[in-house]
Amino acid sequence: MALRNLNFTLQGDRYVAEETVNADYALHLERKESGGFYISQRSSDEGTFVSCPLPSTLYNPGQFIDWCFGHGVYPMHIRIESMSEVTKGTIREAE
Repeated sequence: MALRNLNFTLQGDRYVAEETVNADYALHLERKESGGFYISQRSSDEGTFVSCPLPSTLYNPGQFIDWCFGHGVYPMHIRIESMSEVTKGTIREAE
């Protein structure tokens, strides 16, 4: 699958991007500084996002994040939140 850019917008005190994924994916974020990082998910087309468990190293990661994620059921709607401004964000789904 092709590499897609993520568009983050400031919502309150967090930078947020939403995406729909159809397979496991690699996420790459470059941020102005370290800080909190969260992913929420929902399997329905609308409704409430729920927190997604992350490895402990991703709860307050550094300036750069490179990680592969799998949700088990697809399609899945994800919400990515960063407490630090994201200067570059990309996602690449597995083929």
